[in-house]
Amino acid sequence: MAQIRERVKKNGKKSFFVRIRMKGKPEATASFERLTDARLWAQHTETAIREGRYAT
Repeated sequence: MAQIRERVKKNGKKSFFVRIRMKGKPEATASFERLTDARLWAQHTETAIREGRYAT
């Protein structure tokens, strides 16, 4: 399941930190400037992890 958290950088800009954790699988993390990009990455990465195509 993916968690998306909004972070505020020192310069005041927002970024979105994504963490995907699945039991028995390695954790995947990434950071994005746009929420849309974060959601797309989370969706594609979760699918890849489930199908065994994701490599860290």
